[in-house]
Amino acid sequence: MAAPTISALADVALLLNEALTATAFTVGDDVTAVGDLTVTAVSSNQAVVADGDITLGGADAARTIALTPVADAEGTATITVTVDDGTATTDETFVVTVAERIAAKAAANGLVRIEGQPVNGAAVSKNDDNDL
Repeated sequence: MAAPTISALADVALLLNEALTATAFTVGDDVTAVGDLTVTAVSSNQAVVADGDITLGGADAARTIALTPVADAEGTATITVTVDDGTATTDETFVVTVAERIAAKAAANGLVRIEGQPVNGAAVSKNDDNDL
């Protein structure tokens, strides 16, 4: 019997006090009905993203994750999303980077934000200092 599956989740760069809007991912299992799968998520850094501020949604195979970083907190947190079929589990991780001026940290982490393009449902533009 194979372990459940979960689609990849991309690393995310957020501005200070910016939330990650509902981001879609899928889960599956070759034996267990997808509606019977349990999905959980935890943060590696409670000072940046508290477990209680991670929201999972969706149903069956189509799931979502949203989160709100701790107010005024900067740093990184690894979010681990786990799908459990009652016998086996599968984890998918992604890194959330939160910074007041994200451009330098995002570039250092290989993340790119394009001016005016939607990022997790929100358009981003440069400020007067030409920082993102």
